[in-house]
Parts: sequence; structure tokens; C-alpha cells
Amino acid sequence: MSRHSFVLLLVAALLTAGCETTASQKKVLPDLAVATVTATEEQILLGKTRATAMMSRWSAEETSKFKRSASPLLAVRTLGLTPEQSAAVEAQIPPGTPAVCVLLWNAREEKVVGSEIFVVTQPPERNQQARFSTYLARYMGSL
Repeated sequence: MSRHSFVLLLVAALLTAGCETTASQKKVLPDLAVATVTATEEQILLGKTRATAMMSRWSAEETSKFKRSASPLLAVRTLGLTPEQSAAVEAQIPPGTPAVCVLLWNAREEKVVGSEIFVVTQPPERNQQARFSTYLARYMGSL
């Protein structure tokens, strides 16, 4: 085997190993979102307010480190489902099951991620890394 072929094989193996690590991380963290719905203006405003208030309590060093992290997303609780949103997700959530709405905040870009909220029936512990659909975020709950 030539040196060039060996180097190409080694690079391909390293790239493949990185893909497997990413896939295994997603397997370890189950998707907590049982449904997604379009957020109301009030849900977005409360989520944004909570996320920025939480970050304002952090030191400048902690904020900077989090913004530079691989996943600079915060997951915060926002207002509960509206009657219209509840009707849209009733097939995904068993009757009587408590659900909370989670909004994602991109700390690096200082903006809301998308226009949807994630409906969660089993929220994680505060400060825990969690997966919501395809996003990894630090769950902060509410103030």
C-alpha cells in the first residue's frame, strides 16, 4: 500500500469515527419533545425574557465559555399550550398527562431558535444537557 493510500484510508477512518460518535450521542440523549407547535408571540417573549435573565446571573467568564461551546443553546420553559395548540397535539399526548412548553434560545446569536416550541412531558433536571428534536440544549426550566 502506498503512503498516499494509507493517509487517505486513515483520514477516512477518522472521519467515520467522528460520525459514529455524533450518532451515539444522539442515542444516549433521548428526544424529549413529544410534539412541536408554532409559538405565540407571548410564548416567545417570555422565553426570551427568561433566557436573558438567566444568562445575566452568570459571570462574564461563564457566559463567554457557554457562548463558545459546541451547543450554545438554552432550553427554557415558557407559557403553557393555548387551546388551539392543545388541540393540535392531543394525538401525541395522552389525556391528563402534564406537559410543559420549552423554547430554545441561541446564546451565541442572542436570538430564539426557529419559531416553534417543544412540548415535553418529562422535563430534565435544571442545567442538564437534553435533546429536543435535532437540537442539544442546556435545560434551564423557569426562573
